[in-house]
Amino acid sequence: MAGPVFSQGWFSGAIKMLYEKDASLYSSDEEVKGLVADRLGWLDAPGFVAENIARLKEFGEKVRAAGFDTATLLGMGGSSLSSIVFLDAFGLREGGPLFRVLDTTSPQTVAQYAESAGKGLFLVASKSGTTLETLTHYRFFKEMASEGAKFVAITDEGSFLHRTAEEEGFVEIFLNPRDIGGRYSGLSLFGFAPAALLAGDITKLAQDGQDMVERCRQPDPDANPGMKLAQFIADNLAENRDKLTLITDPGLRSFGLWVEQLLAESLGKDSKGVIPVATEPMGPVSSYGDDRFFIFMGLGGEEHPWAGFAQEMRDAGFPILVGALGDVYDLGGEMFTWMVATALLGALLGVNPFDEPNVAESKANTNKVLEDFEKTGLLPLPEPGEDGFMAVSANLGDPAGLAEQMEGLLAGLGPGGFLGTLAYLPYSPETDAWAGEFRAKVMNMSKSATTFGYGPRYLHSTGQLFKGGPQRGSFLLLTRDAEEKIGIPDAGYGFRELIWAQALGDFTALADRKRPIVHLHLPKDHLPVLGMLTGMLERLT
Repeated sequence: MAGPVFSQGWFSGAIKMLYEKDASLYSSDEEVKGLVADRLGWLDAPGFVAENIARLKEFGEKVRAAGFDTATLLGMGGSSLSSIVFLDAFGLREGGPLFRVLDTTSPQTVAQYAESAGKGLFLVASKSGTTLETLTHYRFFKEMASEGAKFVAITDEGSFLHRTAEEEGFVEIFLNPRDIGGRYSGLSLFGFAPAALLAGDITKLAQDGQDMVERCRQPDPDANPGMKLAQFIADNLAENRDKLTLITDPGLRSFGLWVEQLLAESLGKDSKGVIPVATEPMGPVSSYGDDRFFIFMGLGGEEHPWAGFAQEMRDAGFPILVGALGDVYDLGGEMFTWMVATALLGALLGVNPFDEPNVAESKANTNKVLEDFEKTGLLPLPEPGEDGFMAVSANLGDPAGLAEQMEGLLAGLGPGGFLGTLAYLPYSPETDAWAGEFRAKVMNMSKSATTFGYGPRYLHSTGQLFKGGPQRGSFLLLTRDAEEKIGIPDAGYGFRELIWAQALGDFTALADRKRPIVHLHLPKDHLPVLGMLTGMLERLT
C-alpha cells in the first residue's frame, strides 16, 4: 500500500488543526465533521484528570479502609485495557483489595470470579452502560454478590449506566466527558479511577500525560514525539510494510495489547490501516517477511530481553524504532503520544480514527443466534470433524478433514498475509503458552505475521481491523464445550450461550466477507487437543 508523502509542512498544519479540534482535518462532509468533533475530548483528558486527582485519591483511601476482598472491573475494550496496563505496571496496593479485570463471557472465568468475589467492590465501566458483556456482568454480580458488595460506575453523563447507578444506589459515580471515545480514554477517569486502587502514584502519572500534551503540540517533528512516531509508521506504510511488530519488556506486555486496540480499531477501515502485531514470540530472522517493521519498547530498570534480537533485525535491514520509558509513570506520556500519532495517521490515510463502522456486523449476528436460542432452545454446532472429538467448519470450499482445512488455511496466507487466532477460551497461562508456540510454528512455516486474541475481547479491539482493514487476514477461530451453565438475570440465555453466539456471530461476519476462516469446536478439556493441533502443523511442513 503506497502512502502519501508525510512532509514537515503537512505535519505542522495537521497538528495545529488537531489541537484546535478542527474536524476538517478528516473530512469536508458536515456529518462526519460533527462525529469527529464529538470525539476529540481526549486532547484535554490529562488536564481533566488532574482536576479530579484529590477525589480519585480519596476514593482509593475509602476503598482500602472499607476492607473489600476484591475489586473487579467490569468493562470491555477501551473501558478495560488501560486498567490492565496500569495493574501490570503498578501492582496491587498494600492493604487494598485484590484488583482484577473481567472482560470475557467465558462461563468458566465468570464462575471463578464469582467463587472468589467475597465482600467485593465492582467497578462497572462503560460509556453507555449498554455494552452487552458489561451489562450482563453487572446483572449477574448484582444478583449473586454478598450483602457487603458495592458498585461503582464509570460512565458518561446522562448515559443509561449513569441513570442506573443513581436509581440503584451505587456508592460512587465517576462521570467522564462524553467527547472521549473508549480507546482514547486511558488518560481519563476510565483509566484513573481503577488506577487509584493500585500501588502507583496517580499524580505523577497524570502529570506525565499533561507534560506530553504540550510536547506534542510543537510544530517541529523533531521536538514532537507524536509526529515522530506517526512519521515512522507512515514511512513504512508507503514502502508496503504494514505489519507493525511491537516487542516489549515483560513489564509492558499489556501495553502492547492497548496499542493493538488503538491502532487496529482506529485505522482498520476502507481496506486501509496498519496491522499491529503484539505479544508475538521472537523468532529467527528467516521467519519474518519484508512486510514487517518493528518498535521495541523498554522499561527503565529492566534488562531488555529483546536487545540481541533488535540488533539482528537491524543488521538484516528491517526498519526499527527503539523507545524507552524511564519508569512506569512515563506511561502517561507514552499513551498520549500513541493517541496523537494514531490521530495523525487517520488524517493521512483518509479514515476517521474515532469510529468503528464494521463492529456492528458481529453484534447483529450474535443477537440473531441468541434470539433463535430463546425461541428454540437449540444452539447450532458445526458438523463433527474426522477426528471425532472435534467439530470443524470453514469457508475454504469443499468440506474436508481438519488436516486438509489447516493446510488450506496456511497455504492461503501468501505474501503479506497474516494468521489471526481467535480464541473463545478461558484465560489461562497454559493457553497463552500454547498460543506462543503455535504462532512461532506458523511464522517459521509461512514467514507470515500472527495475531492472537481472546474472544470476545478482540471484538472490541482488533475485530474492526479484521473486517474493515487490509484484506490479508486468514483466521482460526476456537471454541470449547462448556459444562458451566451460568444464567444471566433478565435474559433467556446464560454465559455458555452468549459466548457461543459471539463466536458464531463473528465467524459469520468474517466468512460473509470472504475472509478465509476455519472454526474448531474443542472439548471441555481443550488444552491437550490444542497440543495435537500444534503437532499437526509439524506434520504439514
